[in-house]
Amino acid sequence: MTDETPVPAPDLTDRQREWLAALPAPTLEAWGEAADATKTGAESARDRLNELPGIDVEKREGQWQNVGPYSLDAASEDGDDSEADDAPDADDDTTLPELDSHQATVIRTLPASIEEIDDAVEDLDGHAALDLLRDDGVTIRYDEAAGKYYLADERSEQLRSQTHLSLSAKTKKAKAALREEQALLDRLPDTTPLSIDGFEPDPDKETMVAAISDLHFGDIVKDDRGRLTYDRDIVHEAVETFAAKVLKHKQQWGAEFDECVIPILGDIATGTEIYDTQKTEIESLLAQQIKDGAQALTTLVATLREHFEAVRVYAVVGNHGFQSASAARGSNTDLTCYYWMRDALRREGYDDVEITIGEHSHHLNFEIRDWRVHIRHGQDSQQQVDETARSEADWRGWRDKHKFDLAIRGHHHVPSLHWVLNRYPVVSLPSPKPGGEFADRIGSPDASAPADHVTERKLGYCFGVSEERRITDSRMTDAG
Repeated sequence: MTDETPVPAPDLTDRQREWLAALPAPTLEAWGEAADATKTGAESARDRLNELPGIDVEKREGQWQNVGPYSLDAASEDGDDSEADDAPDADDDTTLPELDSHQATVIRTLPASIEEIDDAVEDLDGHAALDLLRDDGVTIRYDEAAGKYYLADERSEQLRSQTHLSLSAKTKKAKAALREEQALLDRLPDTTPLSIDGFEPDPDKETMVAAISDLHFGDIVKDDRGRLTYDRDIVHEAVETFAAKVLKHKQQWGAEFDECVIPILGDIATGTEIYDTQKTEIESLLAQQIKDGAQALTTLVATLREHFEAVRVYAVVGNHGFQSASAARGSNTDLTCYYWMRDALRREGYDDVEITIGEHSHHLNFEIRDWRVHIRHGQDSQQQVDETARSEADWRGWRDKHKFDLAIRGHHHVPSLHWVLNRYPVVSLPSPKPGGEFADRIGSPDASAPADHVTERKLGYCFGVSEERRITDSRMTDAG
């Protein structure tokens, strides 16, 4: 006998079975091609399949595969297909898929040409948008005479009524998704901080500081010509490039470095309802934002850890982490990203990585070689640093309160190096994200590079700290 509870068989559509049957595959492009779809369709299929019990599609040993306990072969042997005969009638509301924003937009647009669907969905290829519906078992057909796709599903009336979900209901779902993430987080087996024992920096060497902020996983940005300038693939690449640039600087600069300090200043995920024009119908993407952010940060820390004797991480939350003014402290996307990162690094067994998370404020103080460092997200400060009466009051007040020798902030997306009282440096971090509609509406200039000069886009700030100098060599890293 066994005490293990069997995993219930997932309720798969025919299309989802086709996706599983096309595994394993070396790349998402290959998986999409095997399933007669695109890379975008494969990404969507992966995310939707991973929401089902017993299925975990991920890349292992160079292959995308289902590493969960459920398999099509085992299901066939157990007579799983016979359960389809007992399925509820198609006109039962319980059989309706839960539509995300893209699917709802397509249904509201149909019947329509592929060009009309492209225009309506904006950030997805029209064919990929149709695939999202087909993946959930919705029947779409094409009328050659009219040149239009149309809804040929007997549940069309119920499907169309589902697209009229109110804004408040979508917002409620987004918050529920975040609470579910927090519930998972609370069940992590170990939440004690990662720490380093027995390491002391060599006074004849330096500490490398690699600071990053405002990744905004979940945002999709296009320029005024409709060209895609920011999505999850671009930001993953930006973090990887930043890590590579830090290591390049380590090799090129004259000093020797024994440790690396990584300040992470928040807004890792973009959230759902931070400003009026931000899309709120992304409840199905909120968990993906957190997953992407945690994976990117884990990769950054693990990569740099291979090239330094010790790595210390200091992380604070941003203003995009809280989904409402009344949100509980734990219900924060940045904190969730940091906790998942810490858990992933702990499972790797690192004893040379230390992680300190500012859980209760937007700022944190720590020391590097006896220099006191103050980091804060920066949403509570002016863009200027000690150049206007207001900014002077802010920064001189914080200097008096925190007694810092060096400060680092994010939020404004505008990279710079300024000084408080002409003595205490304040590093303002860039963001790899270009300015979108909201930045344009409030008259804030886009500090990133245009689409045709993407290699000039700034990613983060890197500098050295020695026993005698709070900043030695420094470099604003870019994507080139």
